[in-house]
Amino acid sequence: MDYPFVLLLVIGSASGILALAFQSWRRRATPGAKVFAFLLWAISFWAWMNAIESLLPGLPEKVFFARVKYFGIVPIAPLTFIFVLQYTRREYWLQRKYIFFGIVIPVIVVVSI
Repeated sequence: MDYPFVLLLVIGSASGILALAFQSWRRRATPGAKVFAFLLWAISFWAWMNAIESLLPGLPEKVFFARVKYFGIVPIAPLTFIFVLQYTRREYWLQRKYIFFGIVIPVIVVVSI
């Protein structure tokens, strides 16, 4: 990112999302709150790694943080799906076989990095 204002927005949003994750974790008795906290932590991690990547001048460092960023990107889709099922109280879809098939592709993506 060449624009400092955009970088400040990314850092500010990552910090705000991290604060929401901690608030959600404090209310983990609410249905879906734990998964929502993990989802927000993954999004915040992604945003922080994006900000760090944009600050670095060298290409090897940028490539490293672009790869590390995937540890935050990959779990977002399965965590969103699990959160929606828990929040709407459709826990009967949260069986091991369904969760397994929803996590297989993200695990393959992370391993291939």
